[in-house]
Amino acid sequence: MNSVTEERARVEIVPPHKHYYTMEMEDEPECVNKALNFGSRLMGGKAMVRLGGLDNNEEKLVKIESLVLAACGTSHYATRYVEVLLRKLGCFNYIECKIASEITDSDL
Repeated sequence: MNSVTEERARVEIVPPHKHYYTMEMEDEPECVNKALNFGSRLMGGKAMVRLGGLDNNEEKLVKIESLVLAACGTSHYATRYVEVLLRKLGCFNYIECKIASEITDSDL
């Protein structure tokens, strides 16, 4: 079994994968399902997802007009997709996805 060590973390490359990135790409659908709690967070008939723990802050959250999403690696590509979706939904006046290491004080 092959392995790769990146940033002091060792990851086993599970057969039949020959490369870490192909293994990671094939795992993404399962990660999305887990993030959506296998559909239980989707609100039927609405273009909404329920995120636990946010209900208590609804009054503050609905006042947010601008959003900067920060991520690295393949997560950055996922947040780019979220950026497109949120723009189409018209959720914010301004939304931008950035690579986390490139965020400066002026972005906040």
